[in-house]
Amino acid sequence: MKQTRGFTLIELLVAIAVIGMLVALLLPAVQAARRIQCTNNLKQVGLAVHNYHDSVGTLPLGCVVTFDRAGNPRFSGWGITARILPYLEGQNQFNACNFSLANETPENDTAMRLSIPDRPDRVEPRVVKRRPKEYDRMTRPRAELRRQLLEGKAVA
Repeated sequence: MKQTRGFTLIELLVAIAVIGMLVALLLPAVQAARRIQCTNNLKQVGLAVHNYHDSVGTLPLGCVVTFDRAGNPRFSGWGITARILPYLEGQNQFNACNFSLANETPENDTAMRLSIPDRPDRVEPRVVKRRPKEYDRMTRPRAELRRQLLEGKAVA
């Protein structure tokens, strides 16, 4: 009788079942590690807010809202994430921000495209790619767009 080399169907099914069991055991461990990393990131943000409070004496400002003559809200200023950057190992990004100007100004374009370091071993800033011009036109600040519409200069 001639013997053929290879696996039988039973051996193949057993191997697939063993691999499936290993993957089933590994998946919850990966999910738990991600949950722990997320929790750690939230704790780091909380510590940064508390450190900001300890050094400045107040909690970081979340948003500046002013109202125009028609009573429409205008959101301007820098958010909490920009203000706590030095406490999140982001001193270089913080130095790139010009807090005397609004965050949408062209002078702060580079600072607005920097991302916050999400891992302690990667502290160099990553530059986010610039969005297309069509996206910028669609997301112009409402007050500027409203003013341009009233003057008849805006392209809808």
